Amino acid sequence: MSNFYHDGTYSPASEAVLDEPIATETPAVLAKEAPHLTTVRAPQASYAMFYYALLIYIYLFCTRLPELVPQIRLALAMTVIMLAGLFATGRGGDLFQTKLGRIFVAFAVWTAVCVPTSVWMGGSVDVLKGTVQAVLFVGFIFAFARTLPEIKHCMYSLGAAMGTVAVLSITMFRDSMIDPNTGIASVANAAPTNPGEAEQRLGLFHSATLQDPNFMSLYLLIGLPFLWLGVRRGSWFTKILFLLLMPPVLIAIGHSGSRMALILFAAGLIMFLAWATMKERGIVLASVVVLIAMIVPVLPQTTINRFTTLFHGKQDTFESQEAADSANVRLLLLWRSLVMTAQHPIFGVGPGQFAVAEDQQAKSEGKERGIWYYTHNAYTETSSEAGIVGAVLYIMAIVTSYKGLNAIRKKGPTPEIREMAKAMQLSMWMVILGGLFLTIGFGGVPFVIMGMSGAFKMAVARVTEKDQPALAEAPEAA
Repeated sequence: MSNFYHDGTYSPASEAVLDEPIATETPAVLAKEAPHLTTVRAPQASYAMFYYALLIYIYLFCTRLPELVPQIRLALAMTVIMLAGLFATGRGGDLFQTKLGRIFVAFAVWTAVCVPTSVWMGGSVDVLKGTVQAVLFVGFIFAFARTLPEIKHCMYSLGAAMGTVAVLSITMFRDSMIDPNTGIASVANAAPTNPGEAEQRLGLFHSATLQDPNFMSLYLLIGLPFLWLGVRRGSWFTKILFLLLMPPVLIAIGHSGSRMALILFAAGLIMFLAWATMKERGIVLASVVVLIAMIVPVLPQTTINRFTTLFHGKQDTFESQEAADSANVRLLLLWRSLVMTAQHPIFGVGPGQFAVAEDQQAKSEGKERGIWYYTHNAYTETSSEAGIVGAVLYIMAIVTSYKGLNAIRKKGPTPEIREMAKAMQLSMWMVILGGLFLTIGFGGVPFVIMGMSGAFKMAVARVTEKDQPALAEAPEAA
């Protein structure tokens, strides 16, 4: 652990890992290319303090606990602490020294440029605040998660956060009731329009973000690969804790009733099995079969009916009819967002304001009201709300974050690094595919995952081939 707080350096070579499969720079090469950057810029004790603060912030941000206790202003307090850390350690400019960081900054700036032309400026300002917070978060990761052990612990913090979300949603909070007439989630005792036809779907009530079962299930899927990483590569305590957290995560995903989550879980499982060892395949397949056998019998019949609509087209149940209606609405929203992109190709209709603009357009066409729903697609969300430039920047961030992970998974210098790359790659795919179903284009956990991926690849670039590895060669876990 002597190099746990080793201050890695930025250089043209280390930045190149964002665009190249694997960099193999040694300290000597880095010193030759950028001697002025090879010194430690802050005392290790000060750096360590803000590194641990980052782990706490990741946990709070991903669990959305600040939303559950808004009176305390946890998010603002942690942001202030981390900003102080950037100034105290002299790392405030690290975000601008990488291609990915500059893309995120450009995206935040462009989001701000689109606010004055928004159909509702006040609402767009709120979205801008969330985007700036997420971009700052990426900067915090770049500044304080610079070595592979640090990034591994960030992954563990995110995985633990999603396990906490699952446990809270199951034990402390109530089922959200989806009103079939409005499509809006409410608490279980809020009595939807037709109580007998309401769906019981699990969501994290009191959380503005995660009370939506679809968003909650996506967040859980994003964290699931890191829970498995902890089971495979963590300490004995981490192994036991994460092994205990995985069943609640899978139960919560199933109880969410999200067909999107079922599709993404199947896609992720196929990718995992394709990349796994034979031993891993056997363990995971057996575990999945056992968990399905345990989970399915306790799911509400409405949830089971909702899932089965993926495999048949009959509309003989309320859930089948609801599924067909939902699919039709999503297709209509996709079309409307594409039309809106064509009508407002430069600045869009304003960050977060698709629903408002769609309502205005519907009324101008003689309809009583619009659909009043978001686009259900991150890519057309950014194109319709921030113009084509916004969509291009968002896609560039995804591509830059993902590029190189496949090569590290295959050829990384140690088994542990390859395991980390696999977990990161699976999590990134959840972000990429989740963007086809949900509006996640202006911040949140997807930005954290992209930032973590960029930091991971830069840390791999700093690993020496022989002299000073950031992670010791470790045998394959049993």
